[in-house]
Amino acid sequence: MTSNQFAFYGREEESKKLEELYNSKKPELLVLYGRRRIGKTYLLSHFSSSINNRVIRYTAFEENIIKNLNYLSNEVYRYFNLPNSLPGFKNYYDLFDFILKQQVNEKIVIILDEYQFMSKADQSLDSILENFFDKAKETNKNIFLILCGSAISFMSELTENYKKPLYGRRTCLMELKPFDFKTARLFLNSYSILEQVKIYLLIGGVAQYLALFDNGNGYKNNIIKNCFDKTGYLFQEASVLLRTEFNEISSPSSILESIGNGCSKFNEIVQDSHMSPQLSAKLLNAFCKNLHITKKIVPIGEQDNSKKTIYKFDDNYFSFYYGFLSKKKDILESGLVDLNYFYDEYFTEQMQNTLLGHPFESLCMEALISLNKKLKLPFVGESYGTFWGNNPLTKEETDIDVVIKSKDKILLGECKFTNKRIKINEYNDLARDGNGCFANYKKYYYLFSKSGFEDNLCSIKDVNLFDLNEIINALCE
Repeated sequence: MTSNQFAFYGREEESKKLEELYNSKKPELLVLYGRRRIGKTYLLSHFSSSINNRVIRYTAFEENIIKNLNYLSNEVYRYFNLPNSLPGFKNYYDLFDFILKQQVNEKIVIILDEYQFMSKADQSLDSILENFFDKAKETNKNIFLILCGSAISFMSELTENYKKPLYGRRTCLMELKPFDFKTARLFLNSYSILEQVKIYLLIGGVAQYLALFDNGNGYKNNIIKNCFDKTGYLFQEASVLLRTEFNEISSPSSILESIGNGCSKFNEIVQDSHMSPQLSAKLLNAFCKNLHITKKIVPIGEQDNSKKTIYKFDDNYFSFYYGFLSKKKDILESGLVDLNYFYDEYFTEQMQNTLLGHPFESLCMEALISLNKKLKLPFVGESYGTFWGNNPLTKEETDIDVVIKSKDKILLGECKFTNKRIKINEYNDLARDGNGCFANYKKYYYLFSKSGFEDNLCSIKDVNLFDLNEIINALCE
């Protein structure tokens, strides 16, 4: 266990919202959800400690009504200073009815963590909580009910699907998302700037993943221990997360394996994964909208249903897992190869540069969005994305990594995560594509580089150059 695991980073907005709901003078129902290990329980622990742990708090067991009911009964007795030798409540209705009848001079906070287990084990529970919350509103009972879970599809539908008993009841919906780079790097204070960037581009901003990286163990050793060792946490995490969401589908990973193989168009993914178009569409929709593992992309300016639609990873860890790790599972699980040898032979710097190229583009866009919010770009952008298509001047296909535009101005950028400094011809190519594809816009050119720029490029006034230090300054200032 590393010292990182005891620190509370970020989540200022979420903490402020919890405090606001707690201090309100009416019943509140918060649905809090997010992927495994994102920091939901840690956030709730931090909130609980801020109110001296005066909460009824329970983390559910899977598929066990009696155990869940008995343990929650004990929590209720503890909160109301009753002996835990009392028999457990016979059912959830009696338990929540008991809470409603108690007279206290404080807001009663009830936290049900991993709520999906309780609900699936007892399908009447949603209706019981519907009745409980409606009565709390009718009697103006000062209740703060928090339903928290890791099954994202289940939790997001809990109060949003009109067929569900709790539809329309929640007063706040909170999705906990991965940390941005600015917060993520707080876990990695002993690493160099380049190593901080590489770790973030490999595993993303999930709190538990970042906490695994021991600040005293070095970049290479942490990658080996957490990712390549078959007992490492990140060696199996992708499979575990998918089982949490898709236990009724035998192989949802087939879609992600296809994207990891380089397939990006829908028909390519269907053919490579050997899944039906209907199931492929269902899974891609879940991966994009609920889990944020992948994203649906069209060239900037195109309609959402464009024939040019492609799919790419939207999550750094899944990009790393299906772009590299899952393809090497057989070697790693066999135990035949020394892990230091594996790192040096297979996870070369060139391989890392290739794997991290697309996540680096996303990081550069994150930096530009940050600058746009602070009014530090040449204009205020109104939309952003990427571009690929035909250049009318050269009659050739081209692509531009990052694009931000307004009605009459456009920012065009290229991002290079390589060991070579960017040459002047990269700028010339970008300017040529800008003139051909966006002739009617006033254009601004940006180049982003892991390894810097050649001297003759630095003297050109019409291009903005961002090395790693400049990118981090844009993200963190």
